[in-house]
Amino acid sequence: MGTGAAKLDVETWRRGVTRGEVERIVATVFDANATVVAMRALSGGMYNSTWVVETQAYPEPVVLRVAPDQHLQFRSEWQLMRNEYAVQPFLSAALSGFLPRVIAADWSLQVIDRDYMVLSMLPGVPAREALDRYPRPTWAAYFEQMGGLTKRVHAVAGDRFGTVAAPAHDRWSGAFLTSLSLIAQDSARCGLILQP
Repeated sequence: MGTGAAKLDVETWRRGVTRGEVERIVATVFDANATVVAMRALSGGMYNSTWVVETQAYPEPVVLRVAPDQHLQFRSEWQLMRNEYAVQPFLSAALSGFLPRVIAADWSLQVIDRDYMVLSMLPGVPAREALDRYPRPTWAAYFEQMGGLTKRVHAVAGDRFGTVAAPAHDRWSGAFLTSLSLIAQDSARCGLILQP
């Protein structure tokens, strides 16, 4: 983590946003006179605070994702949202119809004190909420589709490997070893002992 704090509860890590902060984001992204009609937190994520936001300035609800405070982020996850944004152009063709559209992204820390992205909201229900509603034998089709999408992701090629904040690598193995090194450093800072 930026300051090396060893103990951190989930509520601190994924601190929400105030209505005032969401109002500022909506006014910045859509229109200075835009207001928030409704907002509700989404559950299930592991990193960002995620909200569904309705505003009169946009015809459908949008998803607002807000990163953790930078001083709380692990080195291995440093500016993770910026990496997600950077990979969007590579994945959008391969996963057409399965990825939300990025409406806005801001890393300036001027509107609020954290990175955020505003995305289109995809229709549907998360599988973790709906899969149990279907007979188990029908799950195979779902997992087959997930496997097909994974295959598409693995076919995407770029000119480098690694994160936005870390050095670029010519090979995946270099990026992977850098990632493992950063995870080990984070673990040591948190007082975890890694066994060989």
